[in-house]
Amino acid sequence: MSRQRTGFLLKPRCALYSIVSAVIVVILWKLYINYSFYTSKNIVGQWSVEDNYRTSPSIDVFIFEEHHEAIPYWFNSSSGHLTEKKGLTLIHIDGHSDMGLPQSFRKFPYLRWPKNSKELEYYMQANDLFIISAAMAGMFSKVIWVWPRWDQVNHEDKARDLSEINVGWLMVDTLIPKMKRRTFCFCHHSLSTNKNTDRSVNKTEECRRLPTSLERQADFPEGVVIDRKTCKIEMSFLHEEISEDLAADVFRKEAENFRENGVILDIDEDFYACTFASRPLLNAGFTEEELDDLNEITGSIFCPNNVKEEQEVDTLLSQMLDEVMTSGCLEKKTECQQKDVSIQNKYFNILQRNSKHLVCGKKQRKEGNKEEQLRKLVKTMVSWNPRKVTAIKQVGFCLTTSKSHGLDMTKAAEFHVCMGANTPNRTLVIEHNTTLPEINKRTLGLKEIFEAMKPRLLPTMVTLCRSSRDGYVPREFQNKIESDIIESLESLSPLKLHFDDELLGGKKGWYESRGLS
Repeated sequence: MSRQRTGFLLKPRCALYSIVSAVIVVILWKLYINYSFYTSKNIVGQWSVEDNYRTSPSIDVFIFEEHHEAIPYWFNSSSGHLTEKKGLTLIHIDGHSDMGLPQSFRKFPYLRWPKNSKELEYYMQANDLFIISAAMAGMFSKVIWVWPRWDQVNHEDKARDLSEINVGWLMVDTLIPKMKRRTFCFCHHSLSTNKNTDRSVNKTEECRRLPTSLERQADFPEGVVIDRKTCKIEMSFLHEEISEDLAADVFRKEAENFRENGVILDIDEDFYACTFASRPLLNAGFTEEELDDLNEITGSIFCPNNVKEEQEVDTLLSQMLDEVMTSGCLEKKTECQQKDVSIQNKYFNILQRNSKHLVCGKKQRKEGNKEEQLRKLVKTMVSWNPRKVTAIKQVGFCLTTSKSHGLDMTKAAEFHVCMGANTPNRTLVIEHNTTLPEINKRTLGLKEIFEAMKPRLLPTMVTLCRSSRDGYVPREFQNKIESDIIESLESLSPLKLHFDDELLGGKKGWYESRGLS
């Protein structure tokens, strides 16, 4: 009994002791938690964003020269097989839409996923014909083109314009009577946009096809207008044009409308400016016809196969120009004929002895005797004044397109003056020269766009095109522009940079590799 009583009396004491102890422990624990939370909150304020940044997966950035070279990266063909990715959104930041129609070939992978890297070449016909090709395979359900304000003239008063692109084909006549061939066509429907993202088709509709072999392409730079009934429509995707001033706000507020199955971010460095690499030559007094003649000569002598050989020939011709400049024989001085022959013989011997791999062989089917062509080249050079020689040295010599990328049937890689694809009188492309203050301002805007893409529009990859070989990006600013873009991209996620082997001038770029920057 006493034990029970004792036990009974002791139990409430133990219980009270236990309760008090528990309360003390809870209080201490809460104090600890609050302290930890307070300190961690302060620490988080300093490092949480950076920590999340570091632990997020890195984004691959592929840097290449000509824009159609994005295709292998988009289709992930480096491993030998093509990874099927359909219904993606392409965010295309560029000075140009690159929405040209490709040519139709018998083996063109139309409305299906390409089977191998060889088939991918049909999507790589030119630097403005690759986006619709990828859309035909089903890769993109939406293409968003962010355009620079300097291209405003091509967008009327619309800062934002949504359309549906319908793609199909029709049969057209050829040079052979009664023989027809397939050509691609597309129809463009303007759609309305509003805050509720309701989309209704307006009456605006336009259908076009590529010119046939019976038509002069120069007469139809934007394609031949056709009746919709003649185009057999088989697929469609959405295309939206957004001004750079509006893009960040649109991405921030409407990310869910764009995401779909994933995002690829594609950037062209000519978003900053579009110039003509031929401009210094024309300013020095060259006519376009003189440049055509010079290109015909260099193209008949030199056939480098890659960037390394391309730089070898450029160095060789630069040395030749130095000798011409120091010979005192410029502008056709008759007393210099012997020196002309001396320069010609010297460089012909160099080519024969050490540089045969740079000279066109039988495979290239180039007409004319190489010694005779070299004589013509030296004779042409000595006819120039010092201003012209200086301009040619600055611009340099290069291949018109990479020999290792693209479709053989549509590319013609010739070794010419490195003057790009266009001259002012032979193009519809808008010229826009830039300055360092404008570059810095555009970079701030670009960084804001990238910030607005987080987290819902984070890209699975980034493709970055230099557009230096085709002469669009101002070469004196190319390194600055590329560096600014990469630095801005770092606000998205850690980056893993991949530089293509066939970049003009290599990783350093054309100007820096030639000691001009």
